[in-house]
Amino acid sequence: MIALPCLPLTRQITRAPSLTSVTRIDRSAECDPLAVGMTTDGVERIWAAVQTLYKTRLHPSLTLLIRRHGQVVMKRAIGCADGNLPGQTGPQVALDPDAPQCIFSASKAVTALLIHKLVEDGELRLTDRIADYIPEFAQNGKQDISIRGLLTHRAGVPFIPREQAEPDLLLDWDRIVQMICEMPPPLP
Repeated sequence: MIALPCLPLTRQITRAPSLTSVTRIDRSAECDPLAVGMTTDGVERIWAAVQTLYKTRLHPSLTLLIRRHGQVVMKRAIGCADGNLPGQTGPQVALDPDAPQCIFSASKAVTALLIHKLVEDGELRLTDRIADYIPEFAQNGKQDISIRGLLTHRAGVPFIPREQAEPDLLLDWDRIVQMICEMPPPLP
């Protein structure tokens, strides 16, 4: 498992004293893991990893749905739909496994698909420079980074610095773009 850096306490979620109080498992939807070639121990190890991730206090909630051979093996949620964000004092409302979630990185596949559609339609090329579309991106030695470089994670564009990461930033598109444009790529 990848160790995640912890944000300052003021930016971390408020975790309930008991994980049980913010855990919801739809056991009626889950099949016997043995029926699909898995073990109960394996399923519990996966769930323990999810709990460990939640304990970092970086995510207000997590949902997990795993299917194998068309059957639901795990349908679970941990965390809150409300009441545990930094500065909130409750009450904490546990998240249901069917609740919609923001899945930021999962959207990369959709973005890549749409970019490839634009390439297919002749609207852009993978070799086009990002700076051709966002001139401010050319700062700090990033002038030659291509669309292909971004899609293949070879652009060297770092993540938002931990000390600047805060929930409100996710809603400020212009500020995020400005931050990315101003960042130097990491040294090779």
